[in-house]
Amino acid sequence: MRPHLSLCSLAAGDLQEEALALFRELGSRLGQANALLALGRVRYVSGQYAAAGDLHEQALALYRDVGDLHGEAEVLNSMGALVAETVGPGDGLAVYQQALLLAREVAAPLEEAGALEGAAHCQQRIGNRETALVNLREAVAIYQRLGVPEAKPAADLLTSLEAEAPDSPRGEHTVRPTTRNRPGD
Repeated sequence: MRPHLSLCSLAAGDLQEEALALFRELGSRLGQANALLALGRVRYVSGQYAAAGDLHEQALALYRDVGDLHGEAEVLNSMGALVAETVGPGDGLAVYQQALLLAREVAAPLEEAGALEGAAHCQQRIGNRETALVNLREAVAIYQRLGVPEAKPAADLLTSLEAEAPDSPRGEHTVRPTTRNRPGD
């Protein structure tokens, strides 16, 4: 790990711990969920996967308690990356499918694109290149429509994958969320 990343992660973690304490003191369950999600992301990029998983689970429970489906989709996207990294891409794909279902249910296009992109990464890793391409194209289109920075790295990955599979069909397969079952249910 690069030293500056470690220092940034430590500082970000400290700030999120402070925010979490303040939200607990104020009794803001949504604030707590947001801080736990952010802290979980910090732990993930720091390689502290077990801590990240625990924090994501706590955030997910709070988002469910307050009925924030957008927050659920957001935390499920983060959990998808963690599960794909620590358990495997098939399990990560299942979590991304849940995130996709919720993101579409609440019309959260950034979370929808994140779920599609995460699913595409998982699909690529398990050898479903064609499905990965279709979902990554959809994610890139959403990112570009939104004008967000996530568009460039996703488009770069898409270009790379398309170069490896120049005769791939376009638009035949997509991730289809199958159930509303969620981690922890």
